[in-house]
Amino acid sequence: MTEPLKLAILGATGSIGRQALSLAATWPERIKVVGLAAAVSVEPLAKAVAKFKPNLVSVLGEPEAQKLASLLNDLGVKSDVRPEIVTGSEGAIKV
Repeated sequence: MTEPLKLAILGATGSIGRQALSLAATWPERIKVVGLAAAVSVEPLAKAVAKFKPNLVSVLGEPEAQKLASLLNDLGVKSDVRPEIVTGSEGAIKV
């Protein structure tokens, strides 16, 4: 078996991003989501983080990063398995 394709999705909460996540969910053995980025839609982003467990996540700013961390707590995502959360355009570029 070959190693899964590593996928980073910018605009993960938009229509194209959601379609890409749907494909990744359909073929988890073939697609590994390693990075997600969204500007301010942190609720759906938190759910995607909990499901796909990427290594890196980017949001617009510090308020969104704090809200994402809080939502991940609410979803039971333990701090030792959380992705790195980065912000701003630099964060999106890092993803």
